Amino acid sequence: MAPLRRYLGQLGYDTYAWQMGRNTGGVARMRGALRERLAGIHAANGRKATIIGWGLGGIYARDLALQAPDLVRYVVTLGSPFAGDARATNATRLYEALSGETVDDHSELRNAIAGALPVPTTPVFSRTGGTVKWRACTWRPPPTASAPAQAGRFP
Repeated sequence: MAPLRRYLGQLGYDTYAWQMGRNTGGVARMRGALRERLAGIHAANGRKATIIGWGLGGIYARDLALQAPDLVRYVVTLGSPFAGDARATNATRLYEALSGETVDDHSELRNAIAGALPVPTTPVFSRTGGTVKWRACTWRPPPTASAPAQAGRFP
């Protein structure tokens, strides 16, 4: 993510790194620490954050939008398997081994993360990437959802 942060910084955006050590996973375990990190960033700059998360980081980003929509402006997920089959990734066993959680744990939380968010969101994924089944990286909005943003535009 460092190259992306550098690029966004060159465009004039304030960027903030993870700064939480090695990401060994655990969506339920990380919730409090991530919420505190987001609150600290908000306190430092007084603005809502656009959160960009890659893989598991995108799942964390979606969870933060659910927990603290007053602190989140927008969520971008990069190859994050948040919808459908929670095992639709080649990293499932690694996640479970490192985090101590199974993808079947906390099904209510997993279902909430997979649903509509209270903030705008853009999933970015590859249909041919090989690590995550692309259908797990996007969701079908309900019929009551507003039209998506113009393709190719990044808010």
